[in-house]
Amino acid sequence: MTTLRHLLAFLPFPLIFIIISPIFGGPAFAAPNTLNGYWVTEGYASVVEVAPCETDSASMCGEIVWLWAAVDGNGLPVLDAENPDHELRRQPLLGRHILIGMVRGSLEPLSASGEIYNPGDGRTYRATMTLADDDTLYVEGCVLFLCKTQIWRRPSALPRFDDSRA
Repeated sequence: MTTLRHLLAFLPFPLIFIIISPIFGGPAFAAPNTLNGYWVTEGYASVVEVAPCETDSASMCGEIVWLWAAVDGNGLPVLDAENPDHELRRQPLLGRHILIGMVRGSLEPLSASGEIYNPGDGRTYRATMTLADDDTLYVEGCVLFLCKTQIWRRPSALPRFDDSRA
């Protein structure tokens, strides 16, 4: 290894980059660069799985797959109580699609636009989601010109609690 280090010391930087990039640029070091996957919403309220929609694989959907408070005080599943469709108010919030028909941007493949459903008020808003980096997703919902952005994180990017005293 010392010989390689001495050889690289005399090579110009662009040539070093060409030699080393295949070694460190392989699949193990490649970034996912995908909107797909599990995302923890702000406030750790839920985890949303983003994946191609079942009905249209060209679009992306997001389904609630975990809730911090999945059951109410009576031990029953939390329902989609604010849904404008009275029939759907009896459906559990867990499993509800909240990202709907998100279509990737042609100029920005790491972003998509469509709709987002807010279970808190039962309304659906215009939405965009943009991958800021491998572990950060900006999700913006808008009504008219008023927009609100949330930052979602991949579960693997969240800090871990490790208490050796436990």
